[in-house]
Amino acid sequence: MFSHVFLCFLLFFLDGLRQLCTMNYELMQLTPHFSLHEFTRSATATRLSISNEPGVAAISNLQNLCQQILEPLRAHINAASPSALPRREGTANAQMANNESALSLPGRAGRGASLLISSGYRCPALNKAVGGVRNSQHITGEAADIHLPSLEKGREWFNWLKVNTDFDQLIWECSSAASHSRTGVSRHSPYGGERVERPFWIHVSCRRDASHNRHQVIPYLMKGK
Repeated sequence: MFSHVFLCFLLFFLDGLRQLCTMNYELMQLTPHFSLHEFTRSATATRLSISNEPGVAAISNLQNLCQQILEPLRAHINAASPSALPRREGTANAQMANNESALSLPGRAGRGASLLISSGYRCPALNKAVGGVRNSQHITGEAADIHLPSLEKGREWFNWLKVNTDFDQLIWECSSAASHSRTGVSRHSPYGGERVERPFWIHVSCRRDASHNRHQVIPYLMKGK
């Protein structure tokens, strides 16, 4: 009888400890304007019951990515436009941002614009589920995909990152999965012509050892082909 009560108490204690650790994990701040939760939250992981929790090394890489790339970009956006970025609902890009990964919190740590991280850390199982390459830097916490509010803003951010940050890879990516716009012409294609609207984003990575950063720029890459 005593052993049964003790076992129940122990299980209750361990479950409470697990919930406390999960709560602290979700609230962890990587830098003043970016939380760990923004880089691990994933609709695909939730749907497939994948535990997308990074280890210590990946968390350190994510923190470095925020410090070297994302915080400077956020500061640049705020300097250029002090008001928060508007959300463009109803577009392929807005749908992508709503469906996958984490969203930054506009009111956190002060005023100004917030960046939407559409894909951050991916454990190997999640990376496979979303069709990522086997050596993806998302697995190591060295890469993030940034949601873009418009083509114009995206190009400006892309060019600013290229000139002002110490990145490893900088890629303008577009999904092969298309959603038809009313006109049937995409405003987001860099080539013009009759094209349906496609989700697009900036993929950027940064290594903790800056001497290994390749500074590789890919101006256009269609994913999923």
